[in-house]
Amino acid sequence: MFEQTTNSLSSFLNRHQQGARITLTAVSASALTAFAILGYQRFTRQLYSREQSQRRPSIIPAINEVYEEKEPMDESLVSEFLARNTAFLGEEGISKVRKSFVVVVGSGAVGSYATLMLVRSGVQHIRIIDTGVVRLETLNCHALAKAMDIGKTKVDTMKKHLAHIAPNATVETACEKLDEHNIEKLLSDISHSAQDPLARMYRRQLRKFKIDRDLPVVYSIEKSLNFGRVPDFDTRSLPVLGPIASMFGMSLTTYVILQLAEFNAYELPQNKGRDGVYSRIQKELAGKEEFTFGNK
Repeated sequence: MFEQTTNSLSSFLNRHQQGARITLTAVSASALTAFAILGYQRFTRQLYSREQSQRRPSIIPAINEVYEEKEPMDESLVSEFLARNTAFLGEEGISKVRKSFVVVVGSGAVGSYATLMLVRSGVQHIRIIDTGVVRLETLNCHALAKAMDIGKTKVDTMKKHLAHIAPNATVETACEKLDEHNIEKLLSDISHSAQDPLARMYRRQLRKFKIDRDLPVVYSIEKSLNFGRVPDFDTRSLPVLGPIASMFGMSLTTYVILQLAEFNAYELPQNKGRDGVYSRIQKELAGKEEFTFGNK
């Protein structure tokens, strides 16, 4: 049986000798072409990978950059940097600001802006206390955090970026929760807060730690309302606009800087909770909105 098959194959090749040669030649040429293309592609990929690895900076220097000590800014540059604050507060006032030590509890939307502007305003010793990490949904209202900082602690993120903004400043960080065991170590008080229920809650908690005097706070006189899910938003609570949080941070910083410099040329007006005034303003805005957009 095997001999018959061999003889049949031999006779077939003898009869179609020319066609068989052409077929074998075509197959060989195709195989060689395929090997050549695959070899060239592999070579170019290796070459590209080698070039990219040479261009791309190492991961280690990027990590070490967080802990890299920055060159302190020359004093003449610092004076120029703070020239406008000096013109407003005076030489003695800005000197007091620079020698101050400020503790910021919380480095989120409000705290990050307050910390940033305290350092930019000349405060050279600051401590940041926060246990949170940077999240994607909070990037829109954070003063310094970037996409690459997601998942990192807020205090380390602040310290890293502040090192580039104000290398002369000493930034301490404490990634721990403020409680009765460390409150004396981390800070040293809130005694009065008009109508702000949130500040009232803080005051009640601080009194448990025997802290009840001489701690000024920025507060809101807006009365809190109970609200459910907002129809126009997918979230379960009211979203926060970035500029609103920054306004509170800037207000805090402005007050603190004036207190540190002992600047008393302008006194804050006494707070008067006039519900009628705010109700009238709200009605005027509602009327303008109805006239402009045709809604009620």
